[in-house]
Amino acid sequence: MPAYTLNADLAATAAPPVPLARAWAATFPGKATHAEARELPLLNLAQGVPGHLPSEALLARMQQEAGREPAAAAGYGGVFGAPELRKALAADVRQRYGGDCAEDDVAITAGANLAAAVAFQAVARRGDAVVLPTPWYFNHEMTLSSLGVHAVPLPTEAPSYLPSPAALRKLLASRRSDSAPAIRALALVTPNNPTGAIYPPELLREFASLCREESIALILDETYRDFLLDDAKEPARPHGLFEDADWRDTLMHIHSYSKAYAIPGHRLGALIASPELLAAEGEFGPVAKALDNLQICPPRTDTQRAVAWAMQAPEHVSWRLNKARELAERRTLFYELMRPLEELGWRVESAGAYYAYVAHPWSGTPSEVVAEQLAARVGVVVLPGAFFSPRGSTEDAAQRLRVSIANVDEELLRTLPQRLQLLKGVHLQ
Repeated sequence: MPAYTLNADLAATAAPPVPLARAWAATFPGKATHAEARELPLLNLAQGVPGHLPSEALLARMQQEAGREPAAAAGYGGVFGAPELRKALAADVRQRYGGDCAEDDVAITAGANLAAAVAFQAVARRGDAVVLPTPWYFNHEMTLSSLGVHAVPLPTEAPSYLPSPAALRKLLASRRSDSAPAIRALALVTPNNPTGAIYPPELLREFASLCREESIALILDETYRDFLLDDAKEPARPHGLFEDADWRDTLMHIHSYSKAYAIPGHRLGALIASPELLAAEGEFGPVAKALDNLQICPPRTDTQRAVAWAMQAPEHVSWRLNKARELAERRTLFYELMRPLEELGWRVESAGAYYAYVAHPWSGTPSEVVAEQLAARVGVVVLPGAFFSPRGSTEDAAQRLRVSIANVDEELLRTLPQRLQLLKGVHLQ
């Protein structure tokens, strides 16, 4: 260990879980306990990554944009990103949600996680608090921990895993004292990671009204928005919050291009918020200061211009919709595959977009042990619910498993029941 002092907040922050899942995956098939399992390929259902390449049209547009202004593509861009992408996202919000959104409301970021980080920095300082429904998205909690900001859990319950405005109101009332850290924001993820739960528009409106009443920010992470479909399998309207004339007083919206455009390595996301947080009358706001410190500018203006084109190009709009429909069909298949396993103690409690949240038969065994053994014994890699819960949590949610169904094809997914049936009657420890 170094002789110098390290940041205690970072030292206390939980380790990223995905590398641990990769380590579990590496034990298969060497530790497989059934000969039948050893003949099967690894089934990695851990990380939420696209299982397909970007569209050929987008890749071609990227090459075109890279050749158009090579010097600009390799140089610094604006701190808020390429104007073309900011305008395109603002137009997309007006089209998808209704209401008002302008280029000045949009900051392009190096991924949605950075958008969340600067949102947290903008509203909370060390010693303050942000409310996260549990099970929570671990990167949100990790970011808050690294900043010295308290993550205050707001428990949810199976099978809906929907947070309760009444519970939030009670939580806020219980912490109104000089000794309790000041709550500065509520952060919601919908469609949810890890549970897949989709928060209804009326629930989001109720939370927005409560946050406005309590003078705290509503940070709304909609990374998986493009996978929301209505009953006709057309793009669904997630909510109507942008129609509120004063939405900028409360709402901070997080957008991502990683999943819907299948470009996670390009690191493109966005934060939509009041221009006063970005820049007003030539003065940098708190979000702008954080972005200038952390990213200077989002990656590659040529990629940004290509994505701006893709947001409105009919062929790419159709491509994204088809991918969303394929994922919906895969979710239906996942339910069908898991239903016969209910008699063995498996149960899909919630699912949406990329994820399903699943109860397993070993109720007395920590979810980390279950996940590790699933990988080693039958080559099924998932993330344990404990990774999405406060340390030492006894909530039921901490004992579940998160399954990502986005990065596997149908043929490989169909091997899941065979693998799980091999564990019938097995004691995991």
